[in-house]
Amino acid sequence: MSLGAVSGNFIDKNAGTGKTVNIAGLTLSGADARNYALSSTTATASANIAPKVLTTGGYQVTSKVYDGNRSAAVTGGVLSGALAGDSVSLTSVVASFSDKNAGLAKPVTIAGGLLSGADAGNYSLSSSGSTATADIVPRPVTVGGLSANNKVYDGTTLAVVSGGVVTGAVAGDTVSVNVGASAFADKNVGTGKLISVSGVALAGADALNYSLASTSTSLTANIAARPVTVGSISVSGKTYDGTTAAQVSGGSLLGAVSGDAGSIGALSGSFLDKNVGTNKPVVLSGLVLNGGDASNYSLNPGSVSAVASIAPRVVSVSALTAGDKVYDGTTSATLLGGVLSGAVAGDNVALAPVSGNFLDKNVGAAKPVAVSGLSLTGGDAGNYTLGLVGVNASASITPKPLVVSGITALNKPYDGKTDATIDTSKAVLSGLVAGDLVTTTEMKAAFADKNAGTAKKVLLTGLGLTGADARNYTFSGDSVTTADITVRESSNWLGAAGDLWSDPKNWDVVPEGANVRSVVFPANT
Repeated sequence: MSLGAVSGNFIDKNAGTGKTVNIAGLTLSGADARNYALSSTTATASANIAPKVLTTGGYQVTSKVYDGNRSAAVTGGVLSGALAGDSVSLTSVVASFSDKNAGLAKPVTIAGGLLSGADAGNYSLSSSGSTATADIVPRPVTVGGLSANNKVYDGTTLAVVSGGVVTGAVAGDTVSVNVGASAFADKNVGTGKLISVSGVALAGADALNYSLASTSTSLTANIAARPVTVGSISVSGKTYDGTTAAQVSGGSLLGAVSGDAGSIGALSGSFLDKNVGTNKPVVLSGLVLNGGDASNYSLNPGSVSAVASIAPRVVSVSALTAGDKVYDGTTSATLLGGVLSGAVAGDNVALAPVSGNFLDKNVGAAKPVAVSGLSLTGGDAGNYTLGLVGVNASASITPKPLVVSGITALNKPYDGKTDATIDTSKAVLSGLVAGDLVTTTEMKAAFADKNAGTAKKVLLTGLGLTGADARNYTFSGDSVTTADITVRESSNWLGAAGDLWSDPKNWDVVPEGANVRSVVFPANT
């Protein structure tokens, strides 16, 4: 036995779960159905009404300018599968590009969306969504703030452009500017030179999402002269010549660009002063650049230096002689004359006072003189050195005159002789050099004649010197003194009767003229 065919109705048409179903017209069927009776022909049950799945289509996606996100603007859209008469429509559809980057016919995923309307709750959207394509076109940006770097002349037109500010990019994007080859109008030195900028491009992870709308490329910069120096300069040393002139040779340009037409002019130089010295600075002149590219270079004369030496000039001395001298107990000699040869005209240089020495101190003729201490004097003396010295020096040392004083002769009575007696007890030898060993020898004295008289001249003879240094002296001055020969009171006859009066042996003193006052004869004569 079973229930017969039955039917039921939900309490409403709307989707839901555990919805009440009213069942009516319950009957029994089967062979034994008649033996039974239903207590009620109605009943209730529960069941679900699932939302009807709708599909969408007919979307239109609008292409966009790159904005840094995946969002897409979608329009249109048609629901398929809704029951006729139901009030249901599609709202809030969401569309997204596959990525944010610029591109053509990029896939767009359309998803989400909401159903609205009185019957919207009875439907659901298919989870498979819809697809479409659209373009994301590069975002136009502008580049400004480019600047060209000044440079030192390098023989090329190459210009370095730097900086650059991208305006209009999406915040947070990595996009910058690369500048390709840029060039000055020409390679030459100048200020405010026009630069041709080319190859401006965007760089960075997001660069492909942008396009350059405009680029400020009116740039100028300066090309400064290239500093160069001069090398391989040689300055010859010289012998002092009284001038500052220096002989310069060589000289090559260092630091110029290979292939440029440039050279240095003829060089000349001068020492800072004319005087002798080693490694003396030389001031170079003529440091100018020549050639077609000379204007592209700068040469600082102060950066080029050179040194050289001025050697002393050799001068010779001739006609130097020694002067004779009177013995003075020393070997010193006075040098005379001296002609300096080889000096520069007008220079203040002369032979300094020169000293010489005899080989010994003693008197002699044509004695060799050793010359020492030859030197130069004068404001320019330091620029010279003595070379050949023509000295043939010899001279004589003559004896030094000595004066003897204090020798006196004694008065005597007439004795018919010229002999005189002297007193040397107060004799003084004047003119001796201190330390010399000299004494006088014994001397003799004689009246000029034998006759009586007052203040008669007495001649000193045999006056000599002795001692180690005696030969270096001679006597000078008067070798004469005076004394009296008084008249003799008497002369005594010594002879026999008949002897001759004129025979001197017959008298103790011959009575001549007025020399004897009287004569005395023995009584037996």
